[in-house]
Amino acid sequence: GIFAAIGNPGNPSIGKGGNINIFADSLFLTNGAVIAASTSSGSQGNSGKITITTDKQVSLDGTGDEEASTGIFTAVQPGALGNANNIEIQTDLLNVTNGASLLTSTAGEGNAGNIKAEARILEVVDGGRFLTNTDGSGKAGNIILDVQDSIILSGSNTGLFANTTEGSTGDGGNIFIDPPRVTIRD
Repeated sequence: GIFAAIGNPGNPSIGKGGNINIFADSLFLTNGAVIAASTSSGSQGNSGKITITTDKQVSLDGTGDEEASTGIFTAVQPGALGNANNIEIQTDLLNVTNGASLLTSTAGEGNAGNIKAEARILEVVDGGRFLTNTDGSGKAGNIILDVQDSIILSGSNTGLFANTTEGSTGDGGNIFIDPPRVTIRD
């Protein structure tokens, strides 16, 4: 995968996380591949931002293996201080399938980032998820989907989630979608 982190377990740091910018014709993540920007436990500082711009397609395929979760993540780990940054994707076709996910989360002191996707078609199927989450006092991020043609959500455990977890005191996020067609099935 591709990682930009402040500190690592057992070696906390103070600073600003680096950004990850990807410009390509297409991007495929499979078999547990990860793009992540995080602030590790005990560290201080905002995680980096992840920006992906492609002409054709971004595809995340978890291949159904929960032990190896394919995805794009920004996070503030437990015991860290800082905000998770945003994930922004601009493409023609965005596929998130087989348990893969886009996730911004905070379990430390700070807010989760937003997930923003601009696409012609968005397909989230077979356990694929967009998720912003807070486990602490910070806010979960927003999910903003600017889709020109259609959004398809299909299969169990598939969806768009802006959550708080049990015991957290932060606010949940908002979900904004603006396509001509939305299909939710199975």
